[in-house]
Amino acid sequence: MTEEDAKTKWCPFVRFHVEGKAPTFTATPNRDQRGTRCIGSACMAWRWEYDDGQDSGQGYCGLAGAPQ
Repeated sequence: MTEEDAKTKWCPFVRFHVEGKAPTFTATPNRDQRGTRCIGSACMAWRWEYDDGQDSGQGYCGLAGAPQ
């Protein structure tokens, strides 16, 4: 997917820390989802796809594994 498309997706690895509490998941329907989106190439897990050694402009989350 393009990086722009990825940035519209929710990242299951985002955690929020509230003072005095453990970091929490954000996967609850009543929680504000802003700030939980993929950050694309700014993430260390982002992987670019290459086609015959050329940048394809497409990428994916390396933590989720390469697309099939």
